[in-house]
Amino acid sequence: MLPDWPAGTVTILATAGENPRAIPVSAAVRAGPRHVLIALASGRRSLERLRADPRVSLAIIARDVAVTAHGRARVLDANDAPPAEGVAVERVAVERPAVERPAVERPAVEGIAVEGVVAVEIEVDDVQDHDMPTFAIESGVRWRWTDAVAERRDREVQDALARLALSRAAAAPTRPDRDRPGPRA
Repeated sequence: MLPDWPAGTVTILATAGENPRAIPVSAAVRAGPRHVLIALASGRRSLERLRADPRVSLAIIARDVAVTAHGRARVLDANDAPPAEGVAVERVAVERPAVERPAVERPAVEGIAVEGVVAVEIEVDDVQDHDMPTFAIESGVRWRWTDAVAERRDREVQDALARLALSRAAAAPTRPDRDRPGPRA
């Protein structure tokens, strides 16, 4: 089971695939005992890697927290995906005759409504708890924004992730078989 951690905790996302990568992520929210929501800039190559191979690990280190969550990621906001590198995209306007169509109810798009940011859900299969009686984690990475605009934008992203986590938790069915703590390592 995932522990709680403070907002703004810098986590480390490791993606799988041919060229595994690890990147810091400051927008990560616990969305249940076995779910994490993270936000990535829509231009991140990590999104391409996640779509190709959803296996991930997320290291979370904060005061009294030292765990690695292993699972599968799903990009929630696929509409924001940039074209693959090297693929030319040509948009052509085509004039079509007006056709009256019945209104169709469409589900709300999952994700977060912050321009240029994509939400990713991690379904956690296993949580490695790195806690040991021989040491204590006193803090995670200490950092701060040096740009006021970036700081406001980060607050928007954090708030949007928190709202998304609440809405997903309210809609999620109870799964007692998945909400037991994972094995300790």
